[in-house]
Amino acid sequence: MNPSAIFEAYDLDKKTELDKVFYLATASQLDNPSSEFHITDVYQWFDEIGLSRPNQSRLVSRIKKDKRFIKGASANGFKVSATAIKSSRQLFKDFQIVEEPKVKDQSILPIAVYSGTRKYIEMICNQINVAFEHAVFDGCSVMMRRLIEVLLISCYINEGSEAEITDSDGNRFPLSKIINYTLSNSKFGLGKTCKDFLHSFRTLGNLSAHEIYYTCKRAELTAVATEFRVSVEELLFKSGLK
Repeated sequence: MNPSAIFEAYDLDKKTELDKVFYLATASQLDNPSSEFHITDVYQWFDEIGLSRPNQSRLVSRIKKDKRFIKGASANGFKVSATAIKSSRQLFKDFQIVEEPKVKDQSILPIAVYSGTRKYIEMICNQINVAFEHAVFDGCSVMMRRLIEVLLISCYINEGSEAEITDSDGNRFPLSKIINYTLSNSKFGLGKTCKDFLHSFRTLGNLSAHEIYYTCKRAELTAVATEFRVSVEELLFKSGLK
């Protein structure tokens, strides 16, 4: 299930908080009928889409009162009810689930590095590898930049210090500011390879994302592939995702 695709296809920005959860949980359950979701899953979906995290106790209370949801088998787990699933199949009938391309190992990121982390992390990593394999080097660079941003934010969330990278309006800092803050404050006890990579990689990612006349080359990605892998693996551990 791709939360961003669901967000775009069903205009979730116009839905209520609980309806957003319903659409995302339904899409997840249609992909895997035996699955159930927890509030941590909702947070991960919302994080990927770029939505603010809802208040946990308020959301749990609303889910329990909504007849579209039932209690799951695990503690604090929920499922979309069979009745709601039946009706939702009509809602989702026009949504095309595109099969993800097969990923070759040892492209940019070995599959073993990110396998078993989180579905949204695995999807980002797969896109990085597939983009590289198909010579979409700017796309690969941008997705590498996105992964580093997601993992750094996850480190702060895992530590309970997300407020340190959030402005007064509740918006997260841009990646360059997060990196500067992380490096200047020696956050998370990052190793030298990771710190050096964070310092240098901002340029490559920003060029692919914003520079009009720049196009990324294979050699530029292969030159940083080892440091990128080491950094990703360290950030996965520091963020509690592995």
